[in-house]
Amino acid sequence: MQTIICMKWGDRYPTHYANRLWSMVQRHTQRPTRLVCYTDDPAGLAGAIEAHPLPPITLPHRITHEPWRKVSLWAPSLPGAQGDVLFLDLDLVVTGGLDDFFDFKPDRTFCVIENWTQVGSGIGNTSVYRFRVGAHTYLYDMLQNQADSVLAKYPNSQTYISRTIKDMTYWPEA
Repeated sequence: MQTIICMKWGDRYPTHYANRLWSMVQRHTQRPTRLVCYTDDPAGLAGAIEAHPLPPITLPHRITHEPWRKVSLWAPSLPGAQGDVLFLDLDLVVTGGLDDFFDFKPDRTFCVIENWTQVGSGIGNTSVYRFRVGAHTYLYDMLQNQADSVLAKYPNSQTYISRTIKDMTYWPEA
């Protein structure tokens, strides 16, 4: 069983974004796949979507509604998820098969596409990435314990993850 996860909090992306994502996932996977949505409001989610509360994280107030919240996925454990999972942002459009994301270099603990706006700079685009739950908890711990220095050094969470993670593998451009 493949596990795909997403996050929905606040009111930037209403519930129908998660429901559309689930519809796209179903159309673009050949294997049994589940969608786990970490959310502060599960109302209206399609019945097959597994809703779990947002993983806890303490963030400075000024960034509580920004993508920095996604760093909570690097906590030691995630309810409803284990092993290798595929994260998808709610605002993307799936146009092709998703199964290959699970098959590519299964020994690697973090696979991501190189950020096409910063080619050659070592930044992954964390709209879509596969990671092993619990493999890189230092990302979560560092933000929790050194938030001010992390936020001063990195302009956004994907730069923080890309510059800090010890095992980053890019998917082939194709």
